Amino acid sequence: MRQRLARTIVGRRFVSLKSDPFGISGLLPETNEMFPPPSLISFDAFGTLYVPKKPIAEQYAEIAHSYGIDLPVETISSRFGKIHAELLERFPNYGKNSSEITSSEDWWKQLVLQVFELDANKSHELCQALVDHFTGPGAYTVFDDVEPALQALKKRGVNMVVLSNSDSRVVAILKNLGLSQYFSNVYVSYELGAEKPNKKFFDAVARKQGQTIDKYERMWHVGDHRDKDFIGAIRAGWNGVLLDRHRASGYFGPQAARQEALISCLLASHAPTHAYDKVIVANNRVVLTSLTQLVELYEF
Repeated sequence: MRQRLARTIVGRRFVSLKSDPFGISGLLPETNEMFPPPSLISFDAFGTLYVPKKPIAEQYAEIAHSYGIDLPVETISSRFGKIHAELLERFPNYGKNSSEITSSEDWWKQLVLQVFELDANKSHELCQALVDHFTGPGAYTVFDDVEPALQALKKRGVNMVVLSNSDSRVVAILKNLGLSQYFSNVYVSYELGAEKPNKKFFDAVARKQGQTIDKYERMWHVGDHRDKDFIGAIRAGWNGVLLDRHRASGYFGPQAARQEALISCLLASHAPTHAYDKVIVANNRVVLTSLTQLVELYEF
């Protein structure tokens, strides 16, 4: 079993990590290092497996229009983000354990009420229509790299689950998108009573999967959010994979390119630097630009 070291191996050379465990100073672009087969790979849902077919505000506006409620897309967009954040702060985890919010559906109803500035009597039908729409197959699209990756991992017998900061609607969404066949279970924050990046969330999943702490080093979580998915999983003792499809994390920027050149120098490599797609930040944290690269990480 590969030990958890404070350094990472490239061939026979060692590159020490710096003081920032999540920084780019210790990254190893396009290495050939491989990891033991995972005992579990978990995936974030929204933004990792699927994304809205078109902006949420546009979809809200279209459905509201069919109920005789007209509000500019720009207004919905500006209100939605602000109100969503305020409600999550006031009623965390979609109202779980709140005496004022009776269910996650009630939480979403409050959002719709405030976005459209409706009274409760006028909102019921619109709320239900929006909930139904965003649970069905018409609201989201699956990223192109998702099914090839899931098929390859399933073929190799990998146990895969979904971890989402959401409610049970995610189960229906995955089914309607044709993705539920790949996962043995779906864990949502509303049911677990904790949210990513809280360690309690990851610990609860591990317990439900029958994984003891000594097996955490073969458990991997994949997600597109640096703090909630990547850092959260690592601080919980799991391995983390940051999915950076748009190269926005900084791990593929100019500073990372300079670090790649430095590493090439240190390893006496005269190969020119290039635009790489995968980096190993340390021995339990990896950054990818496509889910199809995931299967390449492991020694199956």
